[in-house]
Formats: sequence, C-alpha cells, structure tokens
Amino acid sequence: GARVEVSSIFKEVVKQYRAYESIVILDEHGKCVVSSSSTYLGEDFSDTPFFLQALKGDIHVEDMYQDSRVARLDPESDGWTMSISVPVTRGDRVVAVLGSFLKWSAVETTLDKAKIGKTGYVYLMNKDREIIAHPSRDVYRKPVGGPVVNLPVLDAALKNQDPYVTYSFLNPKSKNTDYKIVGLVYPKGFGHFAGLGWMSILVT
Repeated sequence: GARVEVSSIFKEVVKQYRAYESIVILDEHGKCVVSSSSTYLGEDFSDTPFFLQALKGDIHVEDMYQDSRVARLDPESDGWTMSISVPVTRGDRVVAVLGSFLKWSAVETTLDKAKIGKTGYVYLMNKDREIIAHPSRDVYRKPVGGPVVNLPVLDAALKNQDPYVTYSFLNPKSKNTDYKIVGLVYPKGFGHFAGLGWMSILVT
C-alpha cells in the first residue's frame, strides 16, 4: 500500500513539474519497487551506473546520455536524458536508491527560446567537447572537432577557454562558405552539482 501511494505521489510530481521522465526507488538489489510510471515497476537496474554508483553511498549525476528505458517510456525523447541517483541509507548501509531521469526536451526548449538576433542560437557542450544540446539532435554526443561537426577551430578555442572565436563553414543549404562569430561561456556546474564542465556556445 505504501509503495502504491508513493508511486502516485511521484506520478503527480512528474506531471506537475514536467522536468522528469520518471522518478523511481530501487531496492538494494536494483529492482524497481516504486515508480512514477508503471513501465519500470519490477525492472532490473542492477547493471546500470544509475544504481551501482549510488549503491556505493554517493550522489551520482550521470551527464547527458541516451537510455533505452527512457526511449521506451518517451519515444519522442530518442532516449536522451540526464539522471540523478542518491543512496537511501539505514545507519551505514545503503538499503535503496532514489533517482530520477530528467526530461532532456526541457533543456532543448529552454535553449530554443534563447535566440540571439534573427538567426543566432545557443547550444551546449559537455566537458569532452561533445554537443549535448543543439537545434539538431543529429550532432548529439559528436565531438565538435570530429568528422561530423568538423569545427577544429572551435575545438581549439574551447580547449584554451577563449571568450569568443570566428570560424567558417560550408552552408549545406546555400553551398557557400559562411562565417560565424561565436561567444563561449564556461559555467562552473549544473545547479548544486559542480564539475560537469558544460560549455555554452552563443552563435550569432
């Protein structure tokens, strides 16, 4: 009865805040015993960093990644999410893990509204200089200096933590070489969690 009640509370939180895909509680073996979505009830999370890292007794923040469970729950997300899990302890013993999967579309929507001029936009990169939020999901988790994005000048500027950079690229629509002036911002963390090393790219 208590599990049903807590699941109902989690479901209402997900509905009201619209920032989560799901909130769950896993038992000490990694089995989902409480969830905002019945999809996850009884599911085994025992082989996931989401469970294993929190089981060690620490808060675990898993940077933006693609998760098949999230894709199953929310197909429009393509599985892109970010998760936070925390240990539930009794004395010195971890007896459960409480965690949530964040709705990555909330980040995408926020950035989409942050227009710069008429054609500018903002996107995010992780500490490995891979794109994690952008108008196109086709470049998610692709290195900015790699063959898909192919912006080695921007990659070098990020390595040096330069405040801005100008680069040229082949416009796929016009087939002409265009130029972009880009501002670079280096936040010190995400909310209360320092050390994620995200970088904001402001494209004019």
